[in-house]
Amino acid sequence: MKRGVVLLAGGIGSRFQGQKPKQFLPLAGRPVLDYSLARFLDEDTLVCVVCHPDWKEELFSLPHWDEQILVADGGKTRQESVYQGLLCLEAHHIDVVAIHDGARPLFSRTLLERGWKKLVETQAAVPVLPMTQTLASVKEGVVHHYLDRSSIVTIQTPQFFRFQEIWQAHRRARERGEREATDDSQLLQKEGISVDTIQGEPWNIKITTPEDMILAEAYVKQGVGI
Repeated sequence: MKRGVVLLAGGIGSRFQGQKPKQFLPLAGRPVLDYSLARFLDEDTLVCVVCHPDWKEELFSLPHWDEQILVADGGKTRQESVYQGLLCLEAHHIDVVAIHDGARPLFSRTLLERGWKKLVETQAAVPVLPMTQTLASVKEGVVHHYLDRSSIVTIQTPQFFRFQEIWQAHRRARERGEREATDDSQLLQKEGISVDTIQGEPWNIKITTPEDMILAEAYVKQGVGI
């Protein structure tokens, strides 16, 4: 099966409040995005990076940049950016695709292998971790009720899909006027397609705040996920 990747690097990092988007900030001497790019280029995959036009020069200067990589302009929302990435890959006869947030630099090769292998028997697979903390629903600053954490997980990327299924799900979402989905598997489930899970990784964190960068630095120093 021909593999493709949509690597999202279109965010401007408003919550991080840095001078440049978080995916281009240095992590142990390398830009955050370069870790994901290097991991995907280790495989036989066609990569499309979705990037804001203002930051393409930064993209092209990444240590692992390659002229074979495709580039698409990011949209106003994550969903629109993924759509542009899928549109970029659509003409290349992709069978299966991984969609990944560029701000998650530390996923392992093992996780990739697990995801691709799962697609042999299913149409979609997302990495998850079990919830270990007590959860509660809060209304107006008061605990309303407690939730059963045994059935709740946190979802990570990369997420793995049969290409035509996720491509059609995105197209139909646009036809319905939906633009704000924060997770691609949500769109697939709306089409009545089951989404399977695979084991995620605790170090596969999404860098959103400066504190996340400190944690990621610690993981890199331990050689975890790289």
